[in-house]
Amino acid sequence: MEFGISLDPFSVPQRHALYDSDEEDEQADTQQADFVFQPSTLDSTHKNNTLVVAIGQTACIFAKSLFTLSPLSTLEASTRGIFQGTYFPKTGEGSCLVSELMCADGGDVVFCLHEKNLKPEHVMAWFKKVFGVVSPTRVLILTCLCAYMHFSPHSDELSPQTCFLRTMSTSSWSQPLFDGAITLEPPNTLSGETAAVLTVCQLAAISGAVAVLYTKSSESTSEQVAGFTPLLDIPIISPLAKRSPSEAAKIVKVMEPKPREDLSSLYT
Repeated sequence: MEFGISLDPFSVPQRHALYDSDEEDEQADTQQADFVFQPSTLDSTHKNNTLVVAIGQTACIFAKSLFTLSPLSTLEASTRGIFQGTYFPKTGEGSCLVSELMCADGGDVVFCLHEKNLKPEHVMAWFKKVFGVVSPTRVLILTCLCAYMHFSPHSDELSPQTCFLRTMSTSSWSQPLFDGAITLEPPNTLSGETAAVLTVCQLAAISGAVAVLYTKSSESTSEQVAGFTPLLDIPIISPLAKRSPSEAAKIVKVMEPKPREDLSSLYT
């Protein structure tokens, strides 16, 4: 599916330094990264379906724990320097996993599991690659942000002990995402992959919606994953849930990230 949309508004201007450095050379290399699906050919029956994009670790764990998903393909990149806020040794070479495409059993829904955030200059290339394969008619985005990034006149909503959902949708999405859904209040904004997907859905007249889970920290826990539970009322995915929330909680416990190791050696 081709979009007659200029991507210029989403391009990121390059920063120019007055000196040469290894870091500058490394950035130039990452800008040329290629995204490739493995396998490179997918069954055409997966086009024109509903696409659920899970962005971030918490959203991906939610999708894997509640739904029975069958692998379709993986999206890989030619370099590891495309991610935000991640450390990779300079000696690291070869391709790296960017996203996973999976098909949900019992429905015409494709899941894109995208765990790590990309640098801005790579977002649109990633987006075009995914949409070029799936060509969805409807898109649901799940993502997670820290509560301190949410502005609200109600201070109790910023409590570190709570998780809360906010939603946003394109003009063609005709109804609330779920009962009691609260629209993301101004001046809060979305960025990165979430903003790119929702914006192009709006411009291309594709029904799109996003559910943002605000949590007390960036670390994924069973409590935070459970914050997505109201989404099980959404008609397009509710029939696909093959596990009860209690069963899913046991799976989440196994999938929870292990505590970070001491990184002090990085600075010695």
